[in-house]
This record gives sequence, C-alpha cells and structure tokens, in this order.
Amino acid sequence: MEAAMYPVLKNCRVRGTEDEYYLHQYFTGEEYELDSLPAKILHECAGKRQIQWLAENFRQSVDEVKTFLQTLEAGSLVEFAEKQRKTVFADISSAPYLREVHIDATGWCNLFGKCKHCYGRQVFEEATREQLTTEEMIGLIEELGRLNVANCVLSGGEVFIRKDLPLLISHLAEQCIHIAGIFTNGTIYREDVVAALHQEGTRTRFLVSLDGHNSDIHDFMRGRGNFEKTVAFIRKIKDAGFPVTVNTVVIRQNVQHLMEMCHFLEGLGVALWRISVPREQGETIINREMILPDWTDVFAIYERLIRYAIASVNGMRFQISSIFKTALLEESVYYLFRPESCCCEYKRNSITVKPNGNVTPCTAFDNLVLGNIRRMSLSEIWYGDLAQSFKQLPIKETMCQGCELLPYCGGGCRKVAWEMHGSSLAKDESACPLYRFTYDTVRPILREHGIRAEILDLPRPYRYDASLINKVI
Repeated sequence: MEAAMYPVLKNCRVRGTEDEYYLHQYFTGEEYELDSLPAKILHECAGKRQIQWLAENFRQSVDEVKTFLQTLEAGSLVEFAEKQRKTVFADISSAPYLREVHIDATGWCNLFGKCKHCYGRQVFEEATREQLTTEEMIGLIEELGRLNVANCVLSGGEVFIRKDLPLLISHLAEQCIHIAGIFTNGTIYREDVVAALHQEGTRTRFLVSLDGHNSDIHDFMRGRGNFEKTVAFIRKIKDAGFPVTVNTVVIRQNVQHLMEMCHFLEGLGVALWRISVPREQGETIINREMILPDWTDVFAIYERLIRYAIASVNGMRFQISSIFKTALLEESVYYLFRPESCCCEYKRNSITVKPNGNVTPCTAFDNLVLGNIRRMSLSEIWYGDLAQSFKQLPIKETMCQGCELLPYCGGGCRKVAWEMHGSSLAKDESACPLYRFTYDTVRPILREHGIRAEILDLPRPYRYDASLINKVI
C-alpha cells in the first residue's frame, strides 16, 4: 500500500459526537466504538485525502496510519483508490447527537377499530388528514442525511399501506441511513417492498405483532382471519432472508398460554420475542377491564420465561418488558439508573416524526408536540429548548425521587405519568408493581447467574427546563 493511495470508507460512516464516536455499517447496523483521533481520521476517508496527508495532518507516522487502515480493510470497512473520489460525508454532529428517527409514515391502518389496545387510533386518524407527501418525506430523509442520523425505524398506522414505501427505502439507502426496523401488523405482504430492501442491500428486521399462538387469541385482539395472515407473513419474510421479531402484548386472554406461544414462535424460527403488558393509553384505557391481566399471573409467567430463556441461551432471544433481555446473559451486566440519569434513557437520542409532520419525543407521547417539520427544520426542533428539556430531564426532577425502586425503573414512562396525573413529572404508578417484581424476584435470578449490576455513567450535562414540558401539553 502506497502513501499516495486514497482511503475510502466502505458502506460505513463515522457517527456520534465528541467522546461518543462510533463507526456505523449502514447496511447491517453494526457499530464499532471509536476514540476521537481514529474517528477524525476516518471522517477524512472520503476519497479526497491521501494516506500521506492523513499522517501529516494528524501527526502520525505513515506506517501507523497504514496499519490502522489495513485493520479496517480486513473487516471490509475501508477500501483504497488510486485516484481521488468525490464522496460527500455529513458533518460530524454537535451534541446532543440525534442517533435515530422513528417515522410513523402513515396513520392509515387496515385494522382500525379492531385492535383492542391501540394506543393512538384517534391521533393517527387526525394526523392522516394532513399526511406528508412523497416529496415531503424525501425532504425529511435528506435532512436526516445532513444531520448524520444513523438509524431510521418505519412504522404506522400500518406502514405497508404507504404506496411509496419502496421509494422511501431507496432514499434512506441513498442517504446511508440504516433501516433498523419496520413495524407491521403482518397482514399485508408486498413483493415490491422486499425487492427494494434486497436491491439496496439493507439488512433490516421486521417487528411483527402477534398476540397468540392460535386464532382464538390473536383474532380476539385484532380481528377475524388475521392470525393466519400474520403467520403467513412471518414465514414469507423469513424465506426472503430477513430476521423477524414478534411483539406480543400480554393480556388476560393469553397470559396463561405464553409458554405455548413461546414454543410456537421457536417453531416459526423467530429471532426475538418481545412481550409486555400494554401501556394504559388509548384503547387500552377503554378496554382495561376486558384485556388487562392480573399482575400475579403476569409475574408467574415472566419468571418462568426468564428461567427458560437463561436455560436456552442459544435459541430464540427474549425481551421481557424492560426487565430482562437475552443480551444480559452475553454481557453479564445490567444497568441501574442514577438520579441524574435521563428519564427516558432508552430513547434519549431519538425522536419521532408523525404522519402529519408533528415531532414528538417518542411514538407514544403523541400529545407533546415539539414542532412540525413543515414549519421548522428537524435540526431546529431537535436542538430546541423544548425537545432537549424533555430528552435531558433527569429522574431527580420527578416525584419518584427517593424511592428504592428508582435505580431499576428510572421513573417509569413520562407519558403514562401524564395520562394518570396530568403532569409528566408525576409518578407512573403503573410501573411500580413491575419493578417491585424486578427487585424482589428478577434481581436474585440475575445475581444467581453471575449477572452484575452497574450504575449508568453520568450523562453529558446539557440544558433543560422542566417547567417547559407541562406548559405545552
């Protein structure tokens, strides 16, 4: 390798911001942590700079730069050109980094009026009246590219209803943005969508809703005939080469049958099973008495499934609410919140765009509108005081401070707290039973299997104004 060669990143980009850099493979979603100097060197590997220039500019020897780049070449992350290329990289982001954008691409759903737990039927119906056009969606995707956003999640409504979905997939690939997931009810299979994903080389996962191992249970929740459609969809998607995650809401009708469902999903070859009790919002509030299970039954099956997951670590992966996932067994550690941790640490670096362009902290918190992309840029919204006051809000500002369960629950869900008490700083009391179970039952199981607790790092300090949040809801 000559010092006059031009190194070029291959199917990857430098993401993040100061002290939080990583190299991101945008077809597969794989990530590799980077220190500041390697990140800055790689950001210059766009086909414009020679190895000699990199060495001189970053005060390294040519041999050191060559060795570093050859290591990445071996992993198919860098290639070398004899002549200059014109590859355009987005600027390195300023803090706080916007890592992921969840796009509710449409509010339309072919199961409207059927799902007994739908969290946002009314909001989706209203948002769809002013749905973003294809041109507006492309403009949004281009801004995501300029912001160096790594991941995008596509959802609805039912996203497969959106006719221009293959075109949106193509534009996301053009902007080097990984499609981290596509949420669907699994009743509409489209060859053109699968073909677009294959053509762009995107290794996405499909997150499919399935609430029972038979039609009696699933169709009770989502309408007659949909069990067979969804199971057929899962098989087709798997045959097309994509991993499938199944999302299941734990309800009165299936809580006694979840072990049977576990074995059913294993037989289907599902990669990951995510289960949780539905949040108390939307249709769940209306149908509470009909569908919400007793916590005693929930905890009994949760414990059984956790022990089963530990015993079958090489099989289907599990995510049981927010209290257990198979990854804990691989990492041998779980993390505890500190008072300074952000309330929604899970989504601290993400944001949601609704069908009408409204931007919200997450897909569930639809009544906290941070702005609209028809009137403001996404950059203005993300870096604005309101968005960051919510994203950076520390747990110590909530009424949960001082509770012994706080390190485990992180204060629960701010949306549910608002639904219950009219304040996003109030207690999410729906989370208390779950995390009492976590503390009393799950914690000893994890300890028994050598999985230790560690406290989350202190978040990077950033401005926030807790009073802003309740003023706008």
